[in-house]
This record gives sequence, structure tokens and C-alpha cells, in this order.
Amino acid sequence: MKPFEAETEIFDFAIAKEVQANALYLALASKVDDPALKSVFTQLAEEELEHKAKLELEEMKLGLVVKQDATADDQAYAENVKLSQEINYTDVLNICIQKEREAFRLYVDLSWTVRQPLAREMLLQLAEEEAKHKARFEMELDRLSQEQ
Repeated sequence: MKPFEAETEIFDFAIAKEVQANALYLALASKVDDPALKSVFTQLAEEELEHKAKLELEEMKLGLVVKQDATADDQAYAENVKLSQEINYTDVLNICIQKEREAFRLYVDLSWTVRQPLAREMLLQLAEEEAKHKARFEMELDRLSQEQ
């Protein structure tokens, strides 16, 4: 991760990551046939948009300008992740675990770069939410391995 010169860069970077996560989960939802799994991915996509909104609100509280919605590059992110029709459930879970691990680490790292205590707390709360997402996928992976 490159060093940030201003807090606005921190929030813009985090917002872009949330848009990417939303796109990933929507792409996964479109690839699965199981209605329950589709619902999980759709719900996670919505939660990532909630994270984006929290970050944008924090930007506004700090008097920073919130950028316009995601670019085409952000929307195309999920297409760069290897998602094929042949992808199996274990692969999907492992992709999600890795993405949530990265998101957790991102928010913890970003929390050290902001000056405002409330902004730091909000970033740590987002890290906690990403850790919960990761745990959710790990539990499902464990359940799946016990069934096999």
C-alpha cells in the first residue's frame, strides 16, 4: 500500500475497496445457483455499500469532499477475479476469506494513518465487520469439510 499524503486519499482508497468488494459479491451472487448462497452474497454486497456510506460520512464530517460514484474501472474489478462457471463452492469460500482478510488488514493499517480519533475508531469498527465476514466464510468452509 502506497503512503497517503492526505486523509482524503485514505478515505477515497477505502471507498474504492468497498466498491470493489460490492462488485465481487454481486458477481459471485450471479454465478451461484443455490438461493441461500445467492442471498448471502447479495447481503454481503449490501453490507459493503453500507461500509462505503460510513466512509463517505466520515469524509464529510472531516470537511473533505466526497468523490462521485465508482468509475468503470471499479465496476470491472470483479471481472478481473477468476470467476468461471466451473468454480466450486470451496474455491468461492477461499476467495471470500482472502478478500475479507485483506479488507480487515487494510482497515487496521489505515486506522494508524488518520489523525482524527473518531475516524480511527470508525476504521477499526469496519475492520471488525470485515473480520466477522471472514469468520462467517471460515465457519462455512469448516462445515463443508466436515461433511466431506
